[in-house]
Parts: sequence; structure tokens; C-alpha cells
Amino acid sequence: MPKTKQPAIPEAVQSKELHEEDRILSNEQKQQAIATFTKFLTQEHYRSTEERFKVLEMVLHRVGHGHFNADELYANMVMSKIRISRATVYSTLELLEKAGIIIKHNFRTDRSYYEVGFDEPHHDHLICVKCGHISEFVNPQLLSIRKQVADMAGLKVVDHSFQIFAECPEPGKCPHNQ
Repeated sequence: MPKTKQPAIPEAVQSKELHEEDRILSNEQKQQAIATFTKFLTQEHYRSTEERFKVLEMVLHRVGHGHFNADELYANMVMSKIRISRATVYSTLELLEKAGIIIKHNFRTDRSYYEVGFDEPHHDHLICVKCGHISEFVNPQLLSIRKQVADMAGLKVVDHSFQIFAECPEPGKCPHNQ
């Protein structure tokens, strides 16, 4: 899937675009992610292996490079000359999700996509069904609506996922479809 770059969102939507390429984790955030994963592995009685931490390191390195799937991550690791099995990448991604470090998404494709959810503000997604391009946005109105809906049902909001599936106006000219 192409690198995520945001198209202009109409002002009437009153959303704030998120630019993934501007995101960088500080060393403190990286250390916190490592500590969180270490604690999770210990508490859940999983082995703490060098390979699992190499996957975590590569995932943290991907911040700012858009959403990724397991095969893309595996390919990046192989190209970086990191010896690891595809099965280890898949199983470690599942553990990182359980530990709350990454978020798994299904964007109506045959594979799951991930993003670092560690210390990230909540955001929603706009996905092009033609080229697969993913844009992120924050819309305060959506946050208000989710609270209203939950309040009416007597519930407390824990999280939400909002995905808009759209289409490039001119797929043949789409820069993400090249």
C-alpha cells in the first residue's frame, strides 16, 4: 500500500488532518514501548526473545511511514538484513496488539493493517477503495457524537473506529495509483 499522504479535506468538514510523516517518537516514548512490551511478556508468561524486540524496533521505526501490514514489515526486516521468520513477525504483531502498542485495522482488504497506537491521539480514517490510499483525520464533532450516542444508551465510551470508504475522483490520474 502506498505511503500515507493526506489530500485536502474540505473546510466544511471541520477536521484536522494528521500528517504521519511529521510523527516521530522520542527516545523516552521508545523506551516506554519497550518497557510496556517487556512487562506484558512477563505478566502473560511469553518468552522474551531477541527476535520479538527486533520486530518491536522495526515497528517503532515505521512511525511516520504510514500504515503497514505484516508482509511489508517482514520485507523491510529482510531488506535490512535482519534474520527473522515470517511466522515470528505475524505472532509478534499479535502480541504487540495485545500489549496495546499497535492497533490493528481492517480496511476492507484481504490483509490487516497496523499502526503504532502507543501515545497517539485518537483519529479516524478515510480510505480510497480504488488505490488503497489511507488518510487520517480528527473531527471533534465525531468525538461529541460518540459521547452523545453512548450517553443516550447509558454507556461510557471506551473507544471508537470510524472509517470512510471513498473513491478517487479520477482514478487514472491518482498519484497514489501509479
